[in-house]
Amino acid sequence: MSDQLVQRLSALGVTNKTRAGHALLRAVELGYITELRCAMPQCKRGDDRRGDFDPYARPLPEWMWSVEHIVPKGEGGRLTPDNVMLAHRKCNQDDAVNRGRPVRVVTWNMGLARESRGRPWVHDQAWHYLLALGPDFAFVQEALPPAWARSEGTIVQGPFRQWGSAIFSPRFPLEPFRLADESPLRSLGSYLAFGTVLFPDGSESLVASVHAVVKPATRDQVRSLGAVESSRPSIGHTMVNDFVFAGLEQLVRGRGFLVAGDWNVARSVDDRYPGSPGSEFFRRTEERGWFECLPEGGQEVQTWFGGGAPYQDDHAFCDPDLGGHLSKVWVAAEAAMDLRLSHHAPLIMDFDIRTITDHS
Repeated sequence: MSDQLVQRLSALGVTNKTRAGHALLRAVELGYITELRCAMPQCKRGDDRRGDFDPYARPLPEWMWSVEHIVPKGEGGRLTPDNVMLAHRKCNQDDAVNRGRPVRVVTWNMGLARESRGRPWVHDQAWHYLLALGPDFAFVQEALPPAWARSEGTIVQGPFRQWGSAIFSPRFPLEPFRLADESPLRSLGSYLAFGTVLFPDGSESLVASVHAVVKPATRDQVRSLGAVESSRPSIGHTMVNDFVFAGLEQLVRGRGFLVAGDWNVARSVDDRYPGSPGSEFFRRTEERGWFECLPEGGQEVQTWFGGGAPYQDDHAFCDPDLGGHLSKVWVAAEAAMDLRLSHHAPLIMDFDIRTITDHS
């Protein structure tokens, strides 16, 4: 019986070449899954069609197969044969919405400039992994969105050919935001991406995906900030991340915002360099009223796995009102440690935001 079910799943495009497919096929072989049937509580295709699945194709069909965690990934559930069930892709997505789950935000440097350069299939796998995290908004850097991803949601990015920063929303309204012609941040091109998003409670926020490389800002960039003091005492000159913060601080002042990405700074750099360059950076964000999205307890978590110190190079900041809705922060370390999709691991944040109807 299991051999027949494996053959039917294989005909639908389920393969051991993907982790989801491997877990699903192993679940069949071990007897955890015994029939070709959508196991979601509510099958949107109808109870009489729970066994009807469309084969894998591009763009991804609504009624193709998908894998759902029994114990959610955010609660520690892993992609193992004893923790997966078969579902239609649409039923899986709609179930997450109907459960009223939190708004999930992911920020991830996807490593196209280094790890997956010359290996485009790795970057494609990284995008599949990103979708499996269930983001409502994803802030990505060193990324080149594949054509198929555009059928999964809205993508905002600047013009680039090789890689750059982007914002992706498969669920909520996302519109591009155009910087003013005189904005100092224009000098960074596709290292930044900007948009406006509409949250379920009806509030609008300015969002930015940030990739601040480790190097000093140019003299022209510093001059473009005017009288704004942008350098840190421990360093004595303005780094690119200082420049980005100074430009963004002026841009988001007085409005709702969420900015996330690879800032290339961590508090723990204080342990390796003279003075307190890391602490100074974050002290400044606090003084400007920025809320940093940290796990309970306020300690940094490792997102950089490329050698050297175990830094948290990736950070997310928002206005205090949005920060008050933050419920959970965690890191999908397997993306970097086990799957080697990037030297960075995704930083994931859940926000408990009520819908407009809940307020009525």
